[in-house]
Amino acid sequence: MRRTLLELIPIAGYFVKDFPFENLRLTEFPWKSYYNKISKDYNQEIYAIKVKEEIVGGILIRYGNPDISFLPELLFFEIDPSFRGNGYGKGALDRLIEILKQRGFKKLFVQTGRPQIYVRLGYKFEKVEKKGLIIDLYDPYPTKIENAPLSIIYSEKFLIHDNPYNPEQPSRISYTIDYLRIKGVLHKLNLINPRVATEEELLKVHHKDLILKVKKASETLQHLGRNNCVSKETFYVAKLAFGGALLAGELVEKLKKIFVLSRPPGHHATKKEVKGFCFFNNMAGLAIYLKEKGYNPMIIDWDAHHGDGTQEILYDKPIMYVSFHQRNLFPNTGKEEETGIGEGKGFTKNFPLPPLTEEKEYLKTFENVYKIADQYKPDIILISAGQDGHKEEKLTGLMLSSKTYYKLTKIVNEISEKHANGKIIFLLEGGYNLEALAESNYEIVKAILDE
Repeated sequence: MRRTLLELIPIAGYFVKDFPFENLRLTEFPWKSYYNKISKDYNQEIYAIKVKEEIVGGILIRYGNPDISFLPELLFFEIDPSFRGNGYGKGALDRLIEILKQRGFKKLFVQTGRPQIYVRLGYKFEKVEKKGLIIDLYDPYPTKIENAPLSIIYSEKFLIHDNPYNPEQPSRISYTIDYLRIKGVLHKLNLINPRVATEEELLKVHHKDLILKVKKASETLQHLGRNNCVSKETFYVAKLAFGGALLAGELVEKLKKIFVLSRPPGHHATKKEVKGFCFFNNMAGLAIYLKEKGYNPMIIDWDAHHGDGTQEILYDKPIMYVSFHQRNLFPNTGKEEETGIGEGKGFTKNFPLPPLTEEKEYLKTFENVYKIADQYKPDIILISAGQDGHKEEKLTGLMLSSKTYYKLTKIVNEISEKHANGKIIFLLEGGYNLEALAESNYEIVKAILDE
């Protein structure tokens, strides 16, 4: 266990400065009385607990809206998972356990008077008198699986960029991780941490002024328009998403199929402009990287919004970009006559669809990818996987179901097996209804697992 010191640690109502955790003992733990002593913001009350010679401790999570974006080294969870509808539940506790595992903790102390709830939910634990229980953080989901059918690039760090006024929320991806776990498929996947892109790598796609603008905005907390709110972590997380895409390109020859479950999305970011929740264009960066490595990539963008940034950046390059999107929807680009210029002439193909398009008509249009792939002969398939064409989405008007994304993935997989030796990289783009996005992402995963 690492030896971390906190500047101030409130313990049972007392503050101890530079208190060494190794010497900490806490015999009484007044869970309800301690709750009453806490002020308005629970997130600011940090303390430590040592149980069975091991530090297990932490932070009180805000009741009704747990914010796990800014977690200290030590964590603590004290709400029974039966409090559904208040921001808690098994998914919230599972997420916290996953974070603890990643940071090397083996046990979690849970303060509760109702341990039977945890028994019913399947957690293994040891009772600690009547003050709570210790959950064993045994890991049934290995993070490295040889020959896994699909790899997921994901990190809790993607959660710390927060747009409080936008639909592009951290829970978009954490909810999916929870859903994959609940559905029993997470343990079948290879989980990989992303890497941070360098500014030199960003310069291959974006003008230096844009990079400096995002960096400065993160430092000053000056939002870059209504749809691009920033936090102090935005620049870092945007580089992490871009780097996650590049890492997929570095690993694809060995792993074959990779889903980069990252945020913020990227396909609206142009060479010089942030737009539509996007800061850096992850897909354009990946495509250019692969082209430089000698690949012949084909991008399929099925986000309901046209990927104007990806099209603009690649418009004069011989990289195939195919988009299926809703007509007359933000950003109001992607017309059929937009086909590329110079060396990129003919390498852009747009298929705008009318609002209220249902699965049958969508799939009929999508089948154009068969002919395009036969002509272009790609050796790797890249998917701008925005699942916001779902009928439950409020920002779009297409009428697709979660099952539609299973069928789309099956088509893409068939093409990849024929032309690209099975190589596919999915980059998460849009999708803002949490349940619809999680279900659709699960259908993508299920199609690759052939379940």
